[in-house]
Amino acid sequence: MYDSADAPGMTAIDNAMVALHGPQEPKHWLLDSSMGLLGSRLESASAYDAGDHWHFVTLGLSEIWEKTTDDPAVSGLGYEFTMRVRHAPRSRWSSPRKQLDEPPQWTVRFLQRLGDRTLDGDRYLPGETLDTGGPITGDATSDLVAVGFVDDPSLPPLDTPNGTVTFVQVFGMTAEQLGLVLRGDSGVRSFGGSDGLFIIDPHRR
Repeated sequence: MYDSADAPGMTAIDNAMVALHGPQEPKHWLLDSSMGLLGSRLESASAYDAGDHWHFVTLGLSEIWEKTTDDPAVSGLGYEFTMRVRHAPRSRWSSPRKQLDEPPQWTVRFLQRLGDRTLDGDRYLPGETLDTGGPITGDATSDLVAVGFVDDPSLPPLDTPNGTVTFVQVFGMTAEQLGLVLRGDSGVRSFGGSDGLFIIDPHRR
């Protein structure tokens, strides 16, 4: 995928994800060819198989290649986005050895748009919400029409050769959940699910 000597930031993130989910070759998408130099577009994203879900991470908000910003303690903007998306339900005819599904493309497109907006100057911090103006999956029947932001519950701040990177997890919210947060009746951290991992289940109805 890349030469680890030339991409110390990316290597550090990959090592952290592999330590969490086990040795594997992640699915990877090159979204922009500007080599991740904090340009106007997010460079890439990866997805790791976490057992019952995919764990996505963006690459390019932090300095995944060489150091270019002035603050030695912080890598780029200082964070990357993550998302967790439940595997599609297994068919009754699926082989037990066959991988459940492929990472959903809507997640990559959503993270790309969010990353591009961040590189253009928008900031999305843990505890905040965003009304996306429609279903985040692109499926008109989905009730997930907003997102919340939390610290990724299983990825602590990471020290890389280019500085520290934190991980801001994005999760889907319904209009009702968004309303509770905006009225002050609830906080975004109350929607983590029974496992506290904020896994998005786009198949729920």
